[in-house]
Amino acid sequence: MLKPICYSGSVKVPEYLETDKEKNVGRTPLSSDIQQVKNVVEDVPPFPESGAVSGSVSAAYRLSFDEVFCGLSNEERKKVYGRLFGKQVLAHIHSRCQRDADIIREKALRRISRECGAEIDCALLLNKMVDILQNARLTINFNAAKIDFVSLLKNKEYLNSYALGCRPGDLPAYNVGRDSVETKAFELEKLADSPYAPYGQTGGFSVAYTPNSKTFSPTSRPIYAALDFLNGENGGASAYGKSFFELNDNVKTNCTFSPFDIYGHRFGLDTSKLSTFCHMENLIASCQNDFFGYNCFKSLVKMAKGEKFLAHSNYGTGYEGNYIE
Repeated sequence: MLKPICYSGSVKVPEYLETDKEKNVGRTPLSSDIQQVKNVVEDVPPFPESGAVSGSVSAAYRLSFDEVFCGLSNEERKKVYGRLFGKQVLAHIHSRCQRDADIIREKALRRISRECGAEIDCALLLNKMVDILQNARLTINFNAAKIDFVSLLKNKEYLNSYALGCRPGDLPAYNVGRDSVETKAFELEKLADSPYAPYGQTGGFSVAYTPNSKTFSPTSRPIYAALDFLNGENGGASAYGKSFFELNDNVKTNCTFSPFDIYGHRFGLDTSKLSTFCHMENLIASCQNDFFGYNCFKSLVKMAKGEKFLAHSNYGTGYEGNYIE
């Protein structure tokens, strides 16, 4: 699950773990055809200079929000606050993984031992599998016949279904179901006390399937991608189209990852199955291992062992997704 909020341009660790390094906001080249597509809608302007705060960083931080964001329209502020709420969602999932890190790793090791044999160096194999996942590319698949390239090049941003009003080609009520799934999967109710919560909660939907909340911002919600660790010919989720954008590696540190499509039965709205970049062991502990069809776990094991194999034709297709989201 892609959370394109902002990212550091030089290191591969989550921003919420950095405390003393300057953050850089940038744009991500998505393909050779589309040179630039924003991962961040607009940059938040720097603190305005004034005689009262000159030379004092701490004093600058005491400025009111009205002073800091004086150059932004209300709509631009909503986008900023929405991204901040999305940032808190990411930090919430990361904190869960961090809290249970030892349990998650032990669960992954037990699975490797059970399915690969106790004689193998499980810790070494697990580390190699984690490395494969962390270095896999992120892709967003699309149907080239249905995408509006003119609009994409003009706006330089890839919009989620909330910003579009509905997922193209789907039922008008699609976002109602999407909101229900995301609220449960990301435990949004636990962030209700956040000052940015009004910008991340829809407040239900009207009869026209638009969010009831006037403050809701689509930037608070994810854009979805696939972790294409098998380097598929048509990207990681060809069920959505055989064309794809490949995202900048930096984006991965601003993502949550699910071993299944979170809309599917296998995920079961189980937040404990979600992971972040620093906790890929959780994907290994939970990923699918179909006897017939795409076998995520077995594929990772073979890759970690350096064995050559062909990806199953089900990879990236089907109702359950058959990909890491």
